[in-house]
Amino acid sequence: MSIKDWLGGVITDVPVVPAGPYETSAASGVWTLDQAADYTRQGIWPIPGNLAPFNVQYLVVAGGAGGGGGTYGGGGGAGGLLTSSIASVSAGVSYTITVGAGGGGGPSLSSPYRGSAGSVSSITGSATVSTSGGGGGGSGSSSASYRNGLSGGSGGGSSLAGNTTATGGAGVSGQGYAGGGYNGADWLGAGGGGAGGVGGSTNSSTSSRGGNGGLGAYSAVAGATVAGGGGGAGQSQVGTTTGGGGLGTSTSGADGGNATINTGGGGGGCRTNHNTTFGGNGGSGVVILKYPDSAATAASVSGATYSNPTGYHVYTFNGSGSITL
Repeated sequence: MSIKDWLGGVITDVPVVPAGPYETSAASGVWTLDQAADYTRQGIWPIPGNLAPFNVQYLVVAGGAGGGGGTYGGGGGAGGLLTSSIASVSAGVSYTITVGAGGGGGPSLSSPYRGSAGSVSSITGSATVSTSGGGGGGSGSSSASYRNGLSGGSGGGSSLAGNTTATGGAGVSGQGYAGGGYNGADWLGAGGGGAGGVGGSTNSSTSSRGGNGGLGAYSAVAGATVAGGGGGAGQSQVGTTTGGGGLGTSTSGADGGNATINTGGGGGGCRTNHNTTFGGNGGSGVVILKYPDSAATAASVSGATYSNPTGYHVYTFNGSGSITL
């Protein structure tokens, strides 16, 4: 009998029924097309490729807040940061991605002087991950209520006008840290909180330096340090910043430093209410998805850039978009 005359069949004594539709569940034996079609209809035929479930690592960073305006503004808080994995993702799953904008720096000559909050970033689909925007930096205005930093993913730094105490804004637990406070007898801005540490507090009896921005956090998904707090304004020196946070200024009439876009960093505080100066703007956020390249590339994607480092597919969203894996 020639091969073309063979009607097919299982060439094993005891064929093994497939256990599931994943490449790790292949059955032994040789199968007819009818058998393969039947098991496919049942959803248990072992199909290789990206139907195998895989874990998707993510980084979600919200927009950072603006630095304080007015006099010796506090640094803006960084956007909230979350990083982990979505487990056992299957092909065909879709996600909507939102990337938050950075908040604007506070104005120097009009209420409320403080920096504006950053906006939320999120992943929405089979799992939902959402982070809070950074809290605005305080302002050394005539109104005591404006001197405290605002709460957010990371809190804004405070500012002081004269002989009083001001507090930094609180951070969201697990996303960022509080902004720095102030206790002294002069005018200085404290640093905004970052994803890696609290903002630097200030005390004019020991330094004329603005508070350091809170440390950013290193992300293995991004391969970079992001979400650093903005620096507070100083009299003659400014503090340090990391993770994209903007520097405060010690120059009269100069704006605070803008944070780096797509880092979620906080903006720097400005020094004086001079002309039309502003605190620095917060940096926009970012969302990154990373999964093994043993799975297929995304079936569809909008709003992301793609890279393929060894062993991984990486999709970086610098703006809002969507993806179907």
